[in-house]
Amino acid sequence: MYSGMNGKVILVTGGASGIGKAFVLEAAESGANIIAIDRNPELIEQLREHLPSASHMVLEADVTNSDQVKSIVSGAVSRFGRLDGCFNNAGIAAPFQDIADTPDDLFDRVVKVNQYGSFYVLKHVMNVMRQQQAGTIVCTSSTSGIRGVPAYGAYCASKHAVIGLMKSASLDGAKYGVRVNAICPGMTDTPINLPVHLDWNADDPDAAMKAVASRIPLSRYATPGEIAACAAFLLSDAASYITGQVINVDGGVTAGPGF
Repeated sequence: MYSGMNGKVILVTGGASGIGKAFVLEAAESGANIIAIDRNPELIEQLREHLPSASHMVLEADVTNSDQVKSIVSGAVSRFGRLDGCFNNAGIAAPFQDIADTPDDLFDRVVKVNQYGSFYVLKHVMNVMRQQQAGTIVCTSSTSGIRGVPAYGAYCASKHAVIGLMKSASLDGAKYGVRVNAICPGMTDTPINLPVHLDWNADDPDAAMKAVASRIPLSRYATPGEIAACAAFLLSDAASYITGQVINVDGGVTAGPGF
């Protein structure tokens, strides 16, 4: 159970799988009113089975469409009267390719979801929160947003951008009582990483996962719930003096070489 979530109204993007779903289910169990959006209709239907419509909204939407995001935010405020928090979490991975080999349309797609999508959510949520003079937002970046990764330029660029957006938004929001932070997950046991494992070892993705885990100081991947718990803390009143910060949740990877 998350402390201090009872009665809060929280928008979650990418809420039907992985880290987003882990957050949604635990926050709902803790008494929060959830507006969860995702672009995968099958996963949306599965999530609806767990969340009663009387207390929550589970909607199919695409964060790369600014008008859709604006409509979702407006609908949430119309129904619940306010928006206390936002877990700005939606994102996609990318195949491993040297920058020289990266197709233009692939780069555009990754940046559109991870950077533009994060911007649209920040824009429309901040508009509501500054009117309220209160609210908090957590953006999902990545350890790839604070360092380079070989052959991963599109993803790294998009996740670096999320941190830049967060820092600017935190300064914009401070005078209105709005806090904005970012989390940087390391390797996490979610479906988004399956294509990564297949890229490394198409014949045995589990072996690829074990090889990566062996290079993490804590010697394992994070569970989605462990990442979601950090977001929950930052969205809670317990983090009331934290804004503009990047929190690594990575098993020690960014602390330095483990050998």
